[in-house]
Amino acid sequence: WHKVDDQLAIAGALTESDLDDLARRGYRTIIDLRCGGESTPGRLSSEEERSLAVETGIRYEQIPLGAHNMDATTATAVVRAIATAAPLILLHCASGRRAGFLAMMNMARTKRWTVERCLEQLSAMGIAVDDAPMLRDLLIEYVDRHREDAAPSRIEGHAL
Repeated sequence: WHKVDDQLAIAGALTESDLDDLARRGYRTIIDLRCGGESTPGRLSSEEERSLAVETGIRYEQIPLGAHNMDATTATAVVRAIATAAPLILLHCASGRRAGFLAMMNMARTKRWTVERCLEQLSAMGIAVDDAPMLRDLLIEYVDRHREDAAPSRIEGHAL
């Protein structure tokens, strides 16, 4: 688990005890980025998680994000889901990597974070930025598209 700000945290796949802990801590929304049938051995499936979340009074939303739809449209859907969710919000996927990148897109959009700050924060959370080139490129594209006041800059050959 990593707190992104006072309203949003990210995580990998959850267990039943994680859901109990979320409820005790006052989390009211879970946004699950796993695709249907995505394997998370020893963790709850999306279907099990949805059922247990509802039982504990936590709103559950699934927005599958995979190689087939890793684009600005899906990123915008996640950012909108965060914006309309009841806080406290947990954004998660199988490992936490996709959740981390999408949380940074949210921070760029809502707090005007730069790509550099987003990448630094991901690294600080232990998320290997260079191991996820599709997500990294999506983050760069998304920040560029949604930052009207951003000055042009470069990151390792990517024009922002």
